[in-house]
Amino acid sequence: MATCLAAATLLWSLTGCSASGGFDWSMLSTNPTPTPQAQAARSDEEGLRLAMPADSGAFDPLTNGSADMQELFSLVFEGLLRLGDQGQPEPWLAETMEKTQTGWTFTLRSGVEFHDGTLLSAQDVVNAFEALKQAGESGPYAGCLQVITSMSAQDNQTLLVETPYGYEALYSLCFPVVRYPEQDGLAIGTGPYKVESYLMGVELKLVSSGNWWRKAPAIASLQATGQQEDPTVEQVQEGELDVALVELTMASSLYAYSRVGTQDYLTGRVELLLPNLEGALSDLRLRQAIAYLLDRREIITSAFQGHGVAAEVPVWPDSFLSEQVIAGEQDLDTAAALLEQMGFEDLDGDGLVERTANYVAPTPTPSPTPDPSASPEAGEAEASPTPSPSSTPTPTPSPTPEADEEEDEDEGVTLEDLLGDALQQEEDSQHLSLTLLAASDNSAEGTDVALCLQSQFRAAGIELEIESLPFEELLERMQAKEYDLALLGYQLGSSANLQPLLGSEGENNLMGYRSATMDADLNALLSAESQEAYQVAAQRLYAQIQQDLPVFTLCMRCATRVTAPDLNASGTARLGDGYRGIENWSFGSDGQG
Repeated sequence: MATCLAAATLLWSLTGCSASGGFDWSMLSTNPTPTPQAQAARSDEEGLRLAMPADSGAFDPLTNGSADMQELFSLVFEGLLRLGDQGQPEPWLAETMEKTQTGWTFTLRSGVEFHDGTLLSAQDVVNAFEALKQAGESGPYAGCLQVITSMSAQDNQTLLVETPYGYEALYSLCFPVVRYPEQDGLAIGTGPYKVESYLMGVELKLVSSGNWWRKAPAIASLQATGQQEDPTVEQVQEGELDVALVELTMASSLYAYSRVGTQDYLTGRVELLLPNLEGALSDLRLRQAIAYLLDRREIITSAFQGHGVAAEVPVWPDSFLSEQVIAGEQDLDTAAALLEQMGFEDLDGDGLVERTANYVAPTPTPSPTPDPSASPEAGEAEASPTPSPSSTPTPTPSPTPEADEEEDEDEGVTLEDLLGDALQQEEDSQHLSLTLLAASDNSAEGTDVALCLQSQFRAAGIELEIESLPFEELLERMQAKEYDLALLGYQLGSSANLQPLLGSEGENNLMGYRSATMDADLNALLSAESQEAYQVAAQRLYAQIQQDLPVFTLCMRCATRVTAPDLNASGTARLGDGYRGIENWSFGSDGQG
């Protein structure tokens, strides 16, 4: 889905990063070979049964913001560009693209036809953009208006796009190219299926277009039926639907889950832990300690039934941009060393760290004989999340009153004296306690994440107090900086642009994060002109996140494409493109291929 469609916003509903070898698809749950139910074999001519919402709205992808309808629209409409398997913009209705001084030039594919037989022209793309502008800020692709300055047709096959952005602009050119009939009627596209009939909220019938510029789909027709509730696994299991796009997180779904074909796919919704950078978490060492105590895989397993991928920064784990980002593992020893640097230790053996009220932070003493080949660059030691054992300061012990040696010799130290000293030390100590805000008007999954975090913080000796609040009240508390940590979901766009979240003036920057370096990195990303330069800029941005830790990314949520046991559904689903690869689908008795 283009950036402009999935605009980055904070979500009240809670929603990994790969090593250099690329995304490991085995991290996603899949059940490719279910046991087929006893039933007569179906032919591809019988059609595919789908679901659509009862409030389906107008059949126009440029004005209808329903996510469920956008999935269905992807069967009928196509964009100038689309996102490839690694999330990179690639030519689709366009055959070539070239960067210019003022934007981009595209050459369209020859011979592409709309479903009414009209040949696609550059002016059709311009007209679709003008319709998008008419939809305005309320339209699902409103974000495109902030990126594309103007669009014009040089000739039938050549499109000129003006934009102040570089490679970033390509993500906004995936919007559907729509043709409107001269008389009243449904919008027309160029995709593998065309509309045979549409009754709003009741039924949508699609048939193979017959003139698609790619391979004709094997399954000749599709029928989507309106329903009030979201589609379920059980509907596929019982034969009511052939495909359902669902979120499987509850254990009650697991039995049905094993009896149908499934493929998890990434949703772009990342679980974030947002620190108050104007409170206790202004200390980078404490943020670093939290980064080490987190066990992301436990959160995915316990809260989301395995339907998620661990992530350390807000990036699509399968993206070409994430190839050099490696998710960290839990390391309680390093977390403890960082807390000790801050003067926190378990002084009374209760499993929680504390420090005395008269603790004085030690002044680091530089090594008299540094090794140039091993020493970090200036300023690097403070930003590094891994403390050096040789430089880990030892907390200064609490000063004690001078003892009267003569009196000790006469009377000795009694058990009462020892107990009194211990009680006084405990009274003067300060437990490390943090407040976590979580939305109360959320599903049980949010509670599960919060409780899992509470357990992980406790294992590191930190007390985490959970406050469940209505979402609006939670935001008010964050804006007033009356919190330590907040648990929220964030919807990523398709690109790497994180200005709304991390920019000094970003509308979703509720943490109080201000960094001239980050602002420069964000601007460099937007101005990068080539895919290679864009990737370099993104890596620099992600490195800055890992250094400053303005947010903690826990995982990216997954949804699941559930298919009937006798449906061979190939192709990797993506957000907004759950029926990706449908031209290669077919019915058979061997399950998914």
